[in-house]
Amino acid sequence: MKKLLHLLLVFLLTGISLLSEAQISGIAYKDYDASGTRDNYATRVEPLVAGITVKAYSAADVLLATTTTNASGAYSFTGLTLPVRLEFTGLPGSFLNGCATDNSGIIGSNVQFITAATTTADYRINNPDDFCQNNPMVLRPQNYIGPATNAVDGSLNGTYYNAPNILDPVANGGAIVEFSSPSVTGTTYGLAYSRKSKTVFNSAVVRNYFGTLSDGFDDIYTFSFNDANDTLAPVATLTPGTTIDLSTLGVTVGADPRPSAIIGSNPYTDNATLYQKVGKIGIGDIDVSSDGDTLFVINMNEAAPSLAIINVSTPSSPV
Repeated sequence: MKKLLHLLLVFLLTGISLLSEAQISGIAYKDYDASGTRDNYATRVEPLVAGITVKAYSAADVLLATTTTNASGAYSFTGLTLPVRLEFTGLPGSFLNGCATDNSGIIGSNVQFITAATTTADYRINNPDDFCQNNPMVLRPQNYIGPATNAVDGSLNGTYYNAPNILDPVANGGAIVEFSSPSVTGTTYGLAYSRKSKTVFNSAVVRNYFGTLSDGFDDIYTFSFNDANDTLAPVATLTPGTTIDLSTLGVTVGADPRPSAIIGSNPYTDNATLYQKVGKIGIGDIDVSSDGDTLFVINMNEAAPSLAIINVSTPSSPV
């Protein structure tokens, strides 16, 4: 009888030990839409990520085990005494930690606290540049020959991506949304968008027979963008904001060779030497960093070409 009780006690203790020696596993994947769930459909599959380092730490902050996600994005631990803390490192370049999907902000993140055996301790990463809404607004500058105030149509307009004939402004005339008049921006070329501040940047450009505003061709115009519905209806709005004057920031894009405004009617009268300066002065293209805080501006001034870097984390106060 004593032997039987002894065996029973050993069995119970062993069972308790086995319960605490739990297994943990999961996958690492690119959560493009930050939904917290891996999409695996015929038309859209979020890829698995190999080479992510996973470390397990005890409650006393002792490293217990290290592993790496395999070619299928999977990893696993066995023989760990719970609870443990998992840490995920080694993201591919340009990727960020993905979203957490529980109230504690842990599951799916790069640090997870595991208190029970699980097969879904997944790690999510994403790059915001890889995703946009279903029906985004596509913006484009529309320039007019002659003075900057020559036309009544918008010099910055847009079309919803899913609209028919998106690349044909004639056939798609009814779906074009006019945002700004030439009197607001003059002739422009560069376009950039900050997701963080929902700001559109639109830069002036030098073109023969195309006018710029009286304050010159070294300006970058900003607009606050709002599009609540993502529909084909023209509901998006652009509200003019601060004009970034590069000269006030110490960026010299060249001297204005146009001594007077474009005059007359088509064919217009313009400075006969301006065409020689196109591409040699003014602003080239512009772009915004992924975090939305930095605006990159190509200065085409042949006397001092450069890449201007502007802090636009607060668009109304660029530096």
